[in-house]
Amino acid sequence: MSLDTLGARHLSTYDYPYPTSPEFTKFARRGTLFERAISHYPSTTASHMTLFTGRFPIAHDVRSFFSSLAPDVPTLPVLLRRAGYMTAASTEDANVLRTMGFERGFHVYWESHAAPGAPGIQRAVRWLRWRPPEPFFLFVHTYEVHSPYTPRPQDLALVRPRETVRSDDYAARHDGEIRYLDWIVGNLLEQLNGQGLLGRTIVVITSDH
Repeated sequence: MSLDTLGARHLSTYDYPYPTSPEFTKFARRGTLFERAISHYPSTTASHMTLFTGRFPIAHDVRSFFSSLAPDVPTLPVLLRRAGYMTAASTEDANVLRTMGFERGFHVYWESHAAPGAPGIQRAVRWLRWRPPEPFFLFVHTYEVHSPYTPRPQDLALVRPRETVRSDDYAARHDGEIRYLDWIVGNLLEQLNGQGLLGRTIVVITSDH
């Protein structure tokens, strides 16, 4: 699961003083929390292709809308599909496009276009309700905490309950976005748990840059 532009420094899971990520924290207690991570490129496209290929950006050379992965470069979904996995991706497009090679190896690849409410994660939840055959690999990508920051009032109130937040207080508004994302991710994890899948599924939550 890739949460675009989400920094650890704004997560209460990493001791941020505002309660932005209670669901992340609860999940981290039953898994492994990495305290140091390095993004190999400061943009969505190149960083994600490094995640998919295990190669540095200079090697995979996919760094813009005009780039496309060379056909002979294997990707994680390609290798898993060959191994018998059902592979699916639910993304919020923009910089993770089919035309760049991201679709390669997936049985299904959805792109949600400029819709609020983390549609990438929402579609992934619906896919899990279908109870796909095992083993499966599901890649989820969301721009929910990317600028512009327009949090729901109820989420903003949860993270800054005693403060009046100005319209130019981008840190506070970003925190509100994170709290909503935390709730959405919690729903996805609960879907896995409710189907008895969470205990035998490797769930990786990360960010691209």
